[in-house]
Order: sequence, then structure tokens, then C-alpha cells
Amino acid sequence: MRGSFQMHSGDSRVLELTVYGADGVTPVNVTAATATFALSARASGQLAPVGAILASKAGTVVDGPNGRLDFNLEPADTAALAGVYYYEIQMVLGGATSTVAFGTAAILADLIE
Repeated sequence: MRGSFQMHSGDSRVLELTVYGADGVTPVNVTAATATFALSARASGQLAPVGAILASKAGTVVDGPNGRLDFNLEPADTAALAGVYYYEIQMVLGGATSTVAFGTAAILADLIE
């Protein structure tokens, strides 16, 4: 799944993801899954990572049978960031590794620190 999100630097944010099967309609049972969110710089004008991971979070299974995972970003995860970044979410389920979401994250600088 490709997507984008926007937030302010240093804010708390819960990223909610529902994983669907190949038909795009049926949720995947993620009860036994592990998932990781990662954020990095991106190549200018491209949807591709560049350099080291700037933030990484393990996912929490919220509703396994209905494919729901949450990723809790804390203020320290984005406090020093401002700009447009690349993100990716990888899931391991039944020994298979899949990139289940990727895209851009626009992190806006805070006016109030």
C-alpha cells in the first residue's frame, strides 16, 4: 500500500494500518505478525530511501483478525526533523517478509517548541 502522511515535528502520533490481502478488500489476519515502521531521508524528487534510518518503531497488533496494526510515534522520534521523508512498514508473518506500506511523510517544523 502506498500512502503519505503529515505531522508536526516533536508531536505524538499513532499511525494506524490495516493490512489487506491481494484482493484489496479482505483483511489479513496479523495476530502472529511482527511489523516495523522505519523513516529515512529520501532521494530528491523520488520515492526511495537515502542513508540511515532516522526513526524506527515496532508495531502493535490492535485487532489481529481484522488486520489492524498501530505504530506509536513519540515526540523524540521526530523532534529534530523537518522536511519530506521516505517511510516503509515491513511485516513478518508465517516466515514471509512483506513491505505492506510505503510512501512519504511530511514533517513540518514546529512554531511552538
